[in-house]
Amino acid sequence: MKNIIIIILTLFIFNCEKPDPLEVETYKLNNGLTVILNEDHNETKVFGAVIVDGGGKRDPSDATGIAHYLEHLLFKGTTEMGTIDYESEKIFLDSIEVLYDKLGSTKNEQKRYTIQKDINRLSVKAAEYAIPNEFDRLIQGMGGTGMNADTWNDFVRYYNSFPSNEIEKWLEVYSHRFINPIFRLFQAELEIVYEEKNRAMDNPFRIFYNTFNKSFFKKHPYGQQTILGSVEHLKNPSLTKMKQNFNEFYVPNNMYLILTGDFEKNKVKGIIKRKFGRLKKGNAIEPLNIQEDQFPGREVVDISITPYRIARMGYRTVKPNHPDALALEVLANIFNNSSKTGLIDKLNTENKILSATGYSGIGGKDHGGFGFGFIPKDDLQTFDQGESLMLGAINDVKNGRFDEGALESIKLNMKMSHERSMEGSSGRLWKIMQIISKNLSWEEIKSYPQRIDNISKDKIVEVANRYLNDNYLIVRSDKGDPEKIKLDKPPFDPVAPKNTEQKSDYAKSIDNIKSSKIKPRFVDFSKDVTFEDIRENIHFYHVENPVNSIFTMNIQFGLGTVESSGLEQASQFISLIGTKNRTFDQFKDELQKIGSKIETYSNNNYFGFIVSGFDNYLNQTLSLLNEFMQEMHVREDDVSKLEKIIEGSKISRDREKNDPTTAGRALREYAMYGKKSSYLRRPTLAEVKAMTPDFLLDQVKNAMQYEVDIFYTGTIGKEEVINQINKELNISNNLIASNSPINIDYKRHTRNKVFIIDDSKAVQSQIYFIAEGKVLDEKQRNIASVFNNYFGRGMGSIIFQEIREFRSLAYSAYGSYINRSDVNMAGYYFGYIGTQVDKTMEAIKTYLDLFNNLPIKENRMSSIKLGLTQSINSRKPNWRGKGGYVANLIKRGYDDDPNKISYQVYNEAEFNDIIEFHKNNIKKNPIVITILTDKSKINIDKILDYGELIELKKENIFN
Repeated sequence: MKNIIIIILTLFIFNCEKPDPLEVETYKLNNGLTVILNEDHNETKVFGAVIVDGGGKRDPSDATGIAHYLEHLLFKGTTEMGTIDYESEKIFLDSIEVLYDKLGSTKNEQKRYTIQKDINRLSVKAAEYAIPNEFDRLIQGMGGTGMNADTWNDFVRYYNSFPSNEIEKWLEVYSHRFINPIFRLFQAELEIVYEEKNRAMDNPFRIFYNTFNKSFFKKHPYGQQTILGSVEHLKNPSLTKMKQNFNEFYVPNNMYLILTGDFEKNKVKGIIKRKFGRLKKGNAIEPLNIQEDQFPGREVVDISITPYRIARMGYRTVKPNHPDALALEVLANIFNNSSKTGLIDKLNTENKILSATGYSGIGGKDHGGFGFGFIPKDDLQTFDQGESLMLGAINDVKNGRFDEGALESIKLNMKMSHERSMEGSSGRLWKIMQIISKNLSWEEIKSYPQRIDNISKDKIVEVANRYLNDNYLIVRSDKGDPEKIKLDKPPFDPVAPKNTEQKSDYAKSIDNIKSSKIKPRFVDFSKDVTFEDIRENIHFYHVENPVNSIFTMNIQFGLGTVESSGLEQASQFISLIGTKNRTFDQFKDELQKIGSKIETYSNNNYFGFIVSGFDNYLNQTLSLLNEFMQEMHVREDDVSKLEKIIEGSKISRDREKNDPTTAGRALREYAMYGKKSSYLRRPTLAEVKAMTPDFLLDQVKNAMQYEVDIFYTGTIGKEEVINQINKELNISNNLIASNSPINIDYKRHTRNKVFIIDDSKAVQSQIYFIAEGKVLDEKQRNIASVFNNYFGRGMGSIIFQEIREFRSLAYSAYGSYINRSDVNMAGYYFGYIGTQVDKTMEAIKTYLDLFNNLPIKENRMSSIKLGLTQSINSRKPNWRGKGGYVANLIKRGYDDDPNKISYQVYNEAEFNDIIEFHKNNIKKNPIVITILTDKSKINIDKILDYGELIELKKENIFN
């Protein structure tokens, strides 16, 4: 306890020295808009978001999916943006709105078809005035990255990152989008939402969770409707109701503006007032007050829709701002925590169940719940037996059968996790979001560590008894297939706008807003990171932590699964065992007492340990790490833990085969790498079953004989850290030189080929395109990014606009030239479409037409160049990532940040560079296409037009 108090005091004394990044200012404009500002100059960009307090739960029960539809449409522009002549366009848009309302009230299929034909005809006419994706291009042109929006039950978010010198433009465009928005190009967006719904219906686990929510929330929209909406409502959208939703909820007194990152808040307040002060205040929004009844005892729902057995239990609790909510969060960590010391963690590690977890946070702002999820041992364990294990853990807490010292350690780790999440603006943003999602003040969020301290063991026992009672829901899914209802492609003409390269007067006015020139910020190899070889083949990288007293250390040995495929299972297994002197539980408890963690990992190129904790305890943590590295030990009761790895492998592979998205990726890897595909070079299930504890320990011990990189980020000086490493870690003096990173080269095909797998259950086709590239010099490697932004990457690209926006042929479509990390290896072109099965052939034809005949739209070049140069700072890694960034570059032969060259190339690039890149660096013949689809619904004869047909089964692409 004394040690814990010292750690906490150290942490907060350090934070008090540099409080600025944790300061958040919240205020309201006269129109009621809540502004939340967080200035942090450790960042190289600004993250901006507008949040609307009105998500899927506000959809009318007879028009579900409205909030989500609206989210899509708010990218389409306004009366001034996205149109060449709104007054002429309006005539057609008004008629379309009337017809959609008429469609919703019409049941006769022939009459519905006639109305839809009229809508299509008018939509084609209205599109003659639309400028598609103008909003997207404006954001891209100011260096905006990561632009997106999403609809949740409680709110809708619109967001992206951008350079600080463009903050006035960003505030102008983001405020303008909510002033007189116009729902143009709706027919095309309707089909895109259909695609999104079809993707959801291809995911049995999403259907499982929807089923749970429907049974848990019997009255509230959290369960009685989904964010995407019902199939019936999607077929009958109402623009009138969407406008009503906008007018009611998209008012400033129901909205939030969040800015976090590299800006000066005193300079932006006036701009915010001018821009967002234009929004007109609306009526106050009354909160939903829909009460849920307690479960009358144990309620069971049985279904059969998932590829393996899974169950979820739920108890009613409280809203997230209730005084008991924090105690429930601590309670969840008593069941499961990142140190794996929880009561349910022990059930997992002792192989009493395949997988289980306890968690708070079911529901949202209006209702809370506490959940338990578990996967029984396949064919060995019943649902009732799994449930009994959960109830046993619950009863242990209710009866106070958990150690108070362990509770203090858990609380310490929760506080450390909180501090880690507050380090950077991206993590801090999620904390700021709790002001909205949980109705908490920033002071409550910032004082989380102190509030955690006040949670006692008695309080945990009290809330466990109050809420985890005999009244609960359990939903159990046996193996089976869900019923899939596909939304078919409407048989109408595509709505293809004619003004793709036009610019509205509004967009031209944005160009007149003067921006200061951005100052590029690159990683300085000599200042941002210091590095030296401790001994031969031991490379050390040191980065200073500017925010708190939490260190991280990554010890990365240069052998990965490419050369030693059993390392994946080995790293999993050793994460479940202890040392000669300490059992697994004892070892984890020792770490947790000082707030430290040791996690194992493996990937293609490396095996290693990620270590974290407080700098005050670096030496003790390294001593424990060394104990584990030198004396990891398998006890008799650890042997059964191998069964867990075997069963986990079996279940994950069953899931892969039943998931079209994963199977589509595996087919693409097969076409590119053959037997070297990651799905084929891994151990087979039979090989996993044959693995022994000794074999797995030998895999780890062998990996630790290879060249090692040590990355430290913290407050202790470089020499002192090296001294502690030399003192505490017993690393071999004769390490083997590493071959990592290893890049597997792709297969060269001599003729066009189409690889296809028939999946009769697929609602969507997963389509990939692969074309051979070349070995490029540094300039051309950077021109690849210019080409990608123009052709296939982002919402403003040719592929996205032509495939998704104009023709509604896919929810997701993209393409990029991929540079290999080994500069001496040839790159390749890689494209993708996820589309409804009945659109497969049209989507392939359209994609290949664009790929082979590059559209010429030269006027896009200026915004592409501006976007790339303005966003250059977003490439700079945060301070915890700098060591790995520099190490990877050194291994690739760089001695300086290559972003310096990128910045120069982007500034000097010309449109002809894009044309020449496409012409000279990407082979158009042969091209390889991979398709996972329901073959019965496509024309196989047409497939032969694209190359030699190679039909495979899933057994060919998964070992």
